[in-house]
Amino acid sequence: MLNFLSSSLSDVVAQMEGIGVVILLVLRAQAVIDGAGHGDQREHALVGHGVDLPADAVGGILVGDKMAIIKETVEGENFAKIVINTTSLLGKWTNIAKNFDIEDGGVVHSNVQAESKPYTSWKIHNGCLLLNSDTFQIRLLGPDSLYLENKEGLYEYKRQQ
Repeated sequence: MLNFLSSSLSDVVAQMEGIGVVILLVLRAQAVIDGAGHGDQREHALVGHGVDLPADAVGGILVGDKMAIIKETVEGENFAKIVINTTSLLGKWTNIAKNFDIEDGGVVHSNVQAESKPYTSWKIHNGCLLLNSDTFQIRLLGPDSLYLENKEGLYEYKRQQ
């Protein structure tokens, strides 16, 4: 298990070598990571320590959010192939057929009692969202919209307050 709060980012990157999927916290202050306390707190600390982040992280990148990162190594350099903001994924999502809450810790609660196949769990695996055993590509994760796609089609959800 990686200990992000007591390790330097260099140590964390060294620990994640050979791991395809890791969860990183975008820390509140760069000073917590490397003592510098200067520059862009979200990108500089990661880019300067061996992992380049793509500009188009799914769900955006905000200070304090949890990220699922799919890493790829090209010519000895580490790159984040896919970055998913799992904090942005949390919340109540609804469409005409489904109404559910995605909660921290991999829990999903259905808000429709008559639903034949309610979602009960979630996780990120190989850059995809797994709801129970259903696998989805996240096409869009915005402040109020979630678009999921699988072989059966594209599903649009709206965030409920």
